[in-house]
Amino acid sequence: MSRAGVERRVGASGDSCCRGAVPLITEQHTKEILSRAFLLAIAGRAGFNVHKGELDYGVDYIVASVRYSAARSRYIEDGPNIHLQLKATVDWEIDGDRIVYDLEAKTWNDMVERDVTRPLYLGLLCLEPDMDKWLVCSEERMVLQNCLYWYDATGQAPTPNTTTRRTRIPRANLLTSDSLVALMDANRAAVRAHR
Repeated sequence: MSRAGVERRVGASGDSCCRGAVPLITEQHTKEILSRAFLLAIAGRAGFNVHKGELDYGVDYIVASVRYSAARSRYIEDGPNIHLQLKATVDWEIDGDRIVYDLEAKTWNDMVERDVTRPLYLGLLCLEPDMDKWLVCSEERMVLQNCLYWYDATGQAPTPNTTTRRTRIPRANLLTSDSLVALMDANRAAVRAHR
């Protein structure tokens, strides 16, 4: 059999992550792990470190900039951080140049009430409805579908809603290694401007 013919879909019936039709972890936990893996891959490629928040005060992950210290002959975390609230969902849609998602109202309010020098970004992993398409692996590649978008709600009004707030994320806000570097640079500039 050719290598191209050896492809397995993680989550498919009979795959190692399932015992028959019963998954080993919940669908929500699978989504969380996939969103974390996506973020770690992007941040690692950009040259950043990632920390998981120990306690839940609205920040899921902190992306930290790293630099080489010649004086110490080692790499150190230094400079601004990016705070992220990470979500993964199949409940999203495209409306023109926007991704539409109903974000929890408490999360929206966490984002808008932040200091402008320390924004809390939303990272939204938009997944296919079919779980078998979320992660496809072969010898040549690993494909995690679809993509991760970022959104900054700093300065917008809190919502009086008690359940959700409809959020319209520009499709141009695709989280990639390059866009993560640009966000870090913008945070660095904002911190310097407020000193």
